[in-house]
Amino acid sequence: MPYAFTDLGSHYLIVLSGVFTDRDVRDLALTVKAAEEAAPVTLDRLVDGTQIESFKIGFSILSIFAERRKAFPVKNPIKTALLVRGKVAFGLARMFQMLNNAPGVDIRIVASREEALTWFEGGVPSHTGDPTLFR
Repeated sequence: MPYAFTDLGSHYLIVLSGVFTDRDVRDLALTVKAAEEAAPVTLDRLVDGTQIESFKIGFSILSIFAERRKAFPVKNPIKTALLVRGKVAFGLARMFQMLNNAPGVDIRIVASREEALTWFEGGVPSHTGDPTLFR
């Protein structure tokens, strides 16, 4: 499985690896949905895509995922931090960020896990959206 999902109590850590496909996006969405349904509150999440070797996903799956997020609203406002490396990963992260306009969900691209955790705790990510950091 090219992802590992961990509930850290304060947030979810989702580490993506290997070749990431449309099917993996669907499977991950089901995993996240099940965790959210079981929890009394919706947790922030850090998606670490720095271990991905390649992507085999299309626009349509990201669009479907964003639409499903709106269909299953969060219980409380959440933050999703996307940590990526490389131009393709950055482009996909930006596409996902732009497609996802679900109420109560704030998505940012971050340069490190530390930056994500600072943002979760109320700080401001200092490098959000700067593509030069993701080469």
